[in-house]
Amino acid sequence: MKNSTISTLHRILTDDGWEIALHRYPHPSKKRSPVLLVHGLGSNRHNMDFPEEEKSLAKFLWKEGWDTWIVELRGAGHSAKPKAWEWRQKRWNFDHYTLLDIPTAIRFILKRTRKPNLHWIGHSMGGFLAFSYLKTHTRHLLKSIVAAGTPLTIDIQPGYFRWTSYLERLLKVFPLMPYRSLAKILEIYGKWIYESELATLFVKENMDLKTLKIGAKVAIDDVSADVFFQVHNWFREKALRSMDGTISYDLEPKKIKTPLMMLIGSRDPFTTAPAVKKVFERLACKKKKWVTLGKGHGQACDYGHLDLIIGKNASREVYPLISAWLQENEAPSSRSRRVK
Repeated sequence: MKNSTISTLHRILTDDGWEIALHRYPHPSKKRSPVLLVHGLGSNRHNMDFPEEEKSLAKFLWKEGWDTWIVELRGAGHSAKPKAWEWRQKRWNFDHYTLLDIPTAIRFILKRTRKPNLHWIGHSMGGFLAFSYLKTHTRHLLKSIVAAGTPLTIDIQPGYFRWTSYLERLLKVFPLMPYRSLAKILEIYGKWIYESELATLFVKENMDLKTLKIGAKVAIDDVSADVFFQVHNWFREKALRSMDGTISYDLEPKKIKTPLMMLIGSRDPFTTAPAVKKVFERLACKKKKWVTLGKGHGQACDYGHLDLIIGKNASREVYPLISAWLQENEAPSSRSRRVK
């Protein structure tokens, strides 16, 4: 099936007047809560709803009977984008995602579905946004969380952010990270980048060249430079703060009580450090699972970062784990197993 035949698009306004997009694969259920999918940094809905049906987590969950929603944060996909001459005035940062985009999306979904809460599935930054949302909102409307390839601490500094930090002078001149332009390079030199494994963001055995090129064409969006300035400051100052310094996004393990499943690629440079596992073990959730995906853990091959969601084997080895977790957390009396 094509996206247009089964999904609906909702354009909604945040409190500061920015139009963001919500895509829905409707599957109304009196018993099941809706599911919200949140993409990673520099991406859009195609991170979670890849054009190739067998690599779309959203379609998989919809077929499993879940009312599935995908948000596109400001500047991504069908959400409003600044015109070429507006980038300096219409900048945004992580605070806008946390305090405006996500709450707006959640309110809309719960009102439309008449449900008290929802499940959250996020990849990379999309997973961390769940924790920043819990930190900044008193009404906890999340029934469970799945965080795939999500770092829980800044005690590690992936090489990716060391690379982007070199661009700070350039970003002060150009107010955006030009991912779309970089994606064009990826399309042209896709084979070379595929062979080099794109700085270990994926495991070549679990990612084909066709998928990489399609992703470069449709799944990448420019990001405001302020997002990167903010993240770079986090690493420099060893503190996750709002742009104005008044809000802390640092995890408080004793306050994280929402059921949580962490999906980690055995060769993911963002989440393999022991520091991440150490934080996870301290979380107060009574129900939590840590799942490492790789050859040493029963999977067909090792996993990196991007291939956790759109890899060759993801639909067989990752998607069913997510659907089972959702079902398990629809039943209050079910017991949790920790998978290592």
